[in-house]
Amino acid sequence: MEAKNMNRRGFLRLAAGLAAGAALAACTPPTPQVIEKIVKETVIVAGTPQVVEKKVEVQVTKEVVKEVTKVVEKKVESPINLQFWHYPCGFPAEAPQNDVLKKWSDEYTAAHPTIKVDLQALGWDAIPKVQMATVSGNPPNLILRQSVDGIINSLLGGTALEFDLDEEMVKDLPKGYADAMKYKGKNYQVPFYTLANGMTVNLTLAKYFKAEDLLPKDEGKTWTFDQYLEFMKKTTGKGPNGKQVYGAYWMASQSNPFYYWPEQVMMWGWGADDVEYKDGKWRCKLEDENTVAFLKWWQECYTVHKICPNPTGAQRSRWEMWDQQELMTGIGPDISWARRAEVKIDQKTLVCTNTKLNYDWMFVSTPYRAPETHGYYWGGAKLDVNTMPFKTKYANETPVSVDFSKFLSNVAHQKELAKYLNPVRLSALAGVSDAMLNWHFTYWIPYGRQRAAADGGQSKGACESLQQVIERLFLPTPPKEALGDYCKTVMALAWAK
Repeated sequence: MEAKNMNRRGFLRLAAGLAAGAALAACTPPTPQVIEKIVKETVIVAGTPQVVEKKVEVQVTKEVVKEVTKVVEKKVESPINLQFWHYPCGFPAEAPQNDVLKKWSDEYTAAHPTIKVDLQALGWDAIPKVQMATVSGNPPNLILRQSVDGIINSLLGGTALEFDLDEEMVKDLPKGYADAMKYKGKNYQVPFYTLANGMTVNLTLAKYFKAEDLLPKDEGKTWTFDQYLEFMKKTTGKGPNGKQVYGAYWMASQSNPFYYWPEQVMMWGWGADDVEYKDGKWRCKLEDENTVAFLKWWQECYTVHKICPNPTGAQRSRWEMWDQQELMTGIGPDISWARRAEVKIDQKTLVCTNTKLNYDWMFVSTPYRAPETHGYYWGGAKLDVNTMPFKTKYANETPVSVDFSKFLSNVAHQKELAKYLNPVRLSALAGVSDAMLNWHFTYWIPYGRQRAAADGGQSKGACESLQQVIERLFLPTPPKEALGDYCKTVMALAWAK
């Protein structure tokens, strides 16, 4: 006998029915129970024997139950262990990221008993490890916080997994977002949240230096590089506690060159870039006149205006200086900074108060340089804010990896995510009276920029070469000389072919 179209749940329902029938048998006259059975039968068609299948009803007996049990047990899938790696997304300490993801993973496994999810939290020093895993053909099942770089690496390693987003999700994304998810016309990721990096400003120090009139005044809190520089010049000096306060803080050397992304965000606001992918070709842009002009402006922030410590000898964390009120501005924070337990928000002005350290601050947009627009990209594959499933050597894991990736971004989870970060689904904002969240979604996201104009290119080699340029820039060395052989080096990398 073949038990077709019966899964584990179907069998459990059958078993429950049989158990109920047995219980009733003690109180009521027995009523024969039947199930459908498919049998094979040989018939003669045009003088030729042929085997056909037909359904018949058979009375349920102990022997039939045993037979069905054996068939169903053979059909139960083998357990699947999903390897789920995740980079930090910015969840506040009061809601640890691993705890939130673990809760959602448990929801999934409760509905899919044969699946287990193994979470592994990654630090940013794990980037080379992740790149090696995806390029070498040995990736985890999925990684949270992947961008177009992950797509490029997985295509090189044969681990890319192409699939479509559900129509229900596509309709729930901001206009154009689903198309922005595609790389060369194909989709490989599921959007998880939105992020664009702008800037924070210490308002308590701005008031002390009488520089409040130089702060951005429009609703989107935007300003140009000229306005930003004037503000930094006026707010650099001895602070109220006698400590030196600087307008900005930059390092010439990083323990991991990928940490230069805040400086790259500033460069993108200028309209400059390191590489560009256009018309199917790669091009190095670091030697462009516009980029050289940015490098000169950046260098003079130290050599001429002295609004930052010497980047060559800088060793401290910028956010350590920020908390000690020795720093006026910094690029990097997202809305999670306003979700911390010690932060109180004025819903009208959006001024944030650190009640623990007793100072006021606010979000502002990254400086821009006319005629550039405020922002370039705010969603899609160019941002590392997506969940990416990969193709592994076990084919049965593929559909589960995709399904779980989509599950992480379902409507219920997006609404919960909105308590901590910027969600990507529009429905997560419905009925939410959160002025800070609405401001971020309206201004901070579109005016910010997280990813380079190039469709990728932020490989380890490119970042290491950029570090050499920055180190020479603050020796100091003239910008054109500081460029060295950057373009020659990055154009020799594999992704540039």
